[in-house]
Amino acid sequence: MYIRHPVHEMRSPLAPDGRNPRQFFRANRQYIVAHKAVTGVSLWFGGRMVLQLTPPTDEKVLISKARVPAFREWF
Repeated sequence: MYIRHPVHEMRSPLAPDGRNPRQFFRANRQYIVAHKAVTGVSLWFGGRMVLQLTPPTDEKVLISKARVPAFREWF
């Protein structure tokens, strides 16, 4: 599906009531993940993290070194 809106604008429709901004996290340019979908977190090369999700994905969902502190705070 093609969406003509930047990802940062898509976060608010995912939690439209604004009551739970911690429900979703932008993992990288390809993925926005729900808190309840994260089943595991592992350290990866170069200070990055890789997420294990339910349902599983075909590719690794990586958190960049720069985003790791924000992810830790969110999780």
